[in-house]
Amino acid sequence: MAGKSVYVILVNYNGLNDTEECIRSLKQNSYDNYKIIVVDNCSPDDNIYDLKDKWNDLIIVSSLANEGFAKANNHGIDIALQNGADYVLLLNNDTIVEKDFLENMVVTAQKLAADVLTCKIMYNYDRTKLWYGGGKIDWKKGYGIHYVSNELKDITEIEFVTGCCMLLKKNVVETLKLPEDYFMYFEDVDYCVKLREHGFSIFYSPYIKLYHKVSASAGIESPFFVYYWNRNRLIFMKKYRYRVGTLSYYMRVSFFLLTRLFKTIGYILHGDFEKNQKMFEGVKAGISYKIKTNY
Repeated sequence: MAGKSVYVILVNYNGLNDTEECIRSLKQNSYDNYKIIVVDNCSPDDNIYDLKDKWNDLIIVSSLANEGFAKANNHGIDIALQNGADYVLLLNNDTIVEKDFLENMVVTAQKLAADVLTCKIMYNYDRTKLWYGGGKIDWKKGYGIHYVSNELKDITEIEFVTGCCMLLKKNVVETLKLPEDYFMYFEDVDYCVKLREHGFSIFYSPYIKLYHKVSASAGIESPFFVYYWNRNRLIFMKKYRYRVGTLSYYMRVSFFLLTRLFKTIGYILHGDFEKNQKMFEGVKAGISYKIKTNY
């Protein structure tokens, strides 16, 4: 008897080689009841349909514009639901999975009756080094935290799972789609808050692993990252001010803005003028942003 159907969603933007390598690892999996949806975010440098020459069973969608990570995933989720998916797996295209990955994820999710399941994530360049070992939301600072030195050693219910890998039950994605306020970064933090507010369970298993080419799409501390990290942190804090109270919210935003002055000194001393500019642009955009996502 075939297992539950899993639709794997990969979002591609100028990362065709990474996407190919990810698909190749998925194709070596022992689990056979799955489909792969590749959503290309209007990549100017990739011909995404070249993938069909290698795997003609792929579902490929080309967006007319790059409207961000969440919107692309939501498009893929809609297609998965239209095709009768039991589970949807949101997976970064710059990841490599092990041969028993899909089977272990589905079996574990079913045993736990988990609404959302994630796994241990290692750096691909050093597969002995941990990138994500469970997580929580730090409401004082306003972002999601990866457990690393304090990684979880057993299957545990958690409050934050990175968007790098999320296995979601059908009823979860029928109820909630990813928030589209952010373009990139923080949509996973926001999503986890809403999942838990709606009563959905999120579990982490350290017994299942994958490997992540961290920041292959945007670069570590690139100007792109600096802009969206600052913008989106402020949006997240604004959106969930009710979780900490009005006075606490303004105190935390004030402290955050003060720390940006110290970041400015660091950027200037290192000659990172573009990053400094992007940081202030991001802060300005975050402060002026009007929340639009409806749940």
